[in-house]
Amino acid sequence: MMSNIIELNNKLFKVLDGLEDGTMDIRKAQAVVNVSNAISNNAKLMLQAAKISKNPNIGNFMMGEETFLKINPKDTYQLKLEFAQLNGFRDVAAAISKLGKSEFEKQFEDEQSSDTQ
Repeated sequence: MMSNIIELNNKLFKVLDGLEDGTMDIRKAQAVVNVSNAISNNAKLMLQAAKISKNPNIGNFMMGEETFLKINPKDTYQLKLEFAQLNGFRDVAAAISKLGKSEFEKQFEDEQSSDTQ
């Protein structure tokens, strides 16, 4: 039984190996691919739901507990906007015009790396 996306990927490569070496029936391989597509589509739906609901724990199911992936529901622009506003700027453009693009990016990256430590 597969319980995460990594296991699904491994299973698909086993099917491919079986097709290449002649040990896998093409109808069975097609059935595995069809089920895999359904699982993949469901995972995409779950990922979208996690982003909308801001639930960082969805990674536990997606990648398996041993390789937990915390999904940040905010995109990079949103993070940069919040960073700019915390530093007294109206938005990212105002911060970049005052600091310069490279300095803004450097400060943003420094802040992000200190948050993950």
